[in-house]
Amino acid sequence: MAIHFSFDSGSSGAGVTRREELAELISIVSPLDTPLYTLLEHVPSNNITFEWVVDNIAAPTAAQGKAEGGSFSGASVNARTRLSNTHMIWWEHINVSRTQRLMDEVGIDDEFTWQEVRTGLSVAKQFETNLWWSTYTAGSATATVRSTAGLMEWLVKTGISSSIASSVGGNTIPTAYSASWHDQSDGNLTRTILHDNILKPCFNKGMQIGDAIAFCPVEVKRFISNFAVAYGGAAASTSAGGRVNRSQHDDALVEVVDVYATDVGPLAIAVDRYMNNSFDLNLQMASSTPADVIIEGEKSFFIIDPRFFQISVLDPIHFEPVAKTQDSTEGIVLGEMGLKVLNPRAGGGASGITGVA
Repeated sequence: MAIHFSFDSGSSGAGVTRREELAELISIVSPLDTPLYTLLEHVPSNNITFEWVVDNIAAPTAAQGKAEGGSFSGASVNARTRLSNTHMIWWEHINVSRTQRLMDEVGIDDEFTWQEVRTGLSVAKQFETNLWWSTYTAGSATATVRSTAGLMEWLVKTGISSSIASSVGGNTIPTAYSASWHDQSDGNLTRTILHDNILKPCFNKGMQIGDAIAFCPVEVKRFISNFAVAYGGAAASTSAGGRVNRSQHDDALVEVVDVYATDVGPLAIAVDRYMNNSFDLNLQMASSTPADVIIEGEKSFFIIDPRFFQISVLDPIHFEPVAKTQDSTEGIVLGEMGLKVLNPRAGGGASGITGVA
């Protein structure tokens, strides 16, 4: 057990040698908090580049039928589209001296074992950041670092100008598979904009809003919480600031919005620590308008149906020892994985949100 003594050469008495109350537990202030890494399905892979195929069924445009006894005719079979992405490597090194491992440390039995644990958490958080904000780089064996196309690149590039085919993950994405993205251009978010410019386009492209999850920074979550308004009923009551309190089974926004009951289905909303002013993304678009797009984490809001997003794993996060070359124990915690977007239409969102009206 770790022992920590009080020592005061200028004092005497029983209190001097009493052991301080020192918890045998180390607290990490920085939380693990890896929503995408935890939420999305992990699927195995066996190549640096991973590929998948998407298809599209056109929506009917009018009510129509066929003539009795008519001849068969129809369009030729449509070719499916192949999409791809690449795996990304991340590792962190551990080096603990022999002397340090022999010491009786507070809260831990072995310094090296503890470093394995905390480094594993750190690597998971780095992969979480990559899944959100990384931009695609094909890379090579040694010269260039490979980078997976992250969630923001998939949604923004295919969605902000959905009438123009965009390149993501090394492939041109046809407009039929574009996401839905709205740029508010540093403006206010209103209830109408949330419905008509963000949720409705996602719904029209096939997203089931009731199965989707929205992620946003604290600032945007506060704006949505302020949309709470009582819409009649004996259980409804409006408090200061437009907030509403209802009974447990009523469909309503409550003090802190976890589920927003919209006209197109209930939308789960989660605050995410990876959407803040530390993360900006400058995307080079196709040679058309818009030329470049800057996405600021603290002003963004996006929605995904997690059934259509996966983490492709070439090498899961694990520990490997490193050959001993000095009076210490060394090792690395590493992994190699990337984001697999089965269909970009299952995602959407908005950027440039600076206030609420």
